[in-house]
Amino acid sequence: MGRDPEYLAFMRRRLAEPAAPPGGGVEDARRELAADLARSPRPPVHTVEDLVVDGPAGPLPARLYRPGSGAPAPALVFFHGGGWILGDVESYDPVVRALALASGTAWVSVGYRRPPEDPYPAAVDDAAAAVRWTAGHAAALGLDPARIGVAGDSAGGQIAAAAAARLRGPGPARPALQVLLYPALDLRAVPPRQPDPDGLRFPPSGVDRALRAY
Repeated sequence: MGRDPEYLAFMRRRLAEPAAPPGGGVEDARRELAADLARSPRPPVHTVEDLVVDGPAGPLPARLYRPGSGAPAPALVFFHGGGWILGDVESYDPVVRALALASGTAWVSVGYRRPPEDPYPAAVDDAAAAVRWTAGHAAALGLDPARIGVAGDSAGGQIAAAAAARLRGPGPARPALQVLLYPALDLRAVPPRQPDPDGLRFPPSGVDRALRAY
């Protein structure tokens, strides 16, 4: 199955735009990713609500997306990508809106501590705590406590999988499902970049530069 023509047209427009001059450090790379994602459409979702989740080292920012009004709803606790260093709840807002609408499921996007300020295992500690918090507050959020899973993309997929492994024992916080979008699960070697099937040419990733600065 080929890519959606509307998606391809959108990506070609974005890639044709002049790129911002690269910065030199982690904060520069974070700002560049946020600016890039901010150009993505933010489709309307029935309910979008900012939350504060109890984390092991303090409060964590979170955002609940409900594409419909039915309750109790199944939900996915989502952890964003960004090479473990970049990204946050606000910058990934367009992504999670699209995922919520496409799935018809509630999503709880949770921010986690990132290196270099907070090295491993801080992100996984936060993710496991966020799943426990969501399960414990499911009724108040209009969610079905028996149908709460974890999700993440790229580095967030690895964090989601690691959190699910921690929570695999019997209990109310055990995830019912994992939805891992191109997760970074095999870190033995970096695979070579493959040519894009539609000829899209992507600029170098800001993650590589951030890792070098880190």
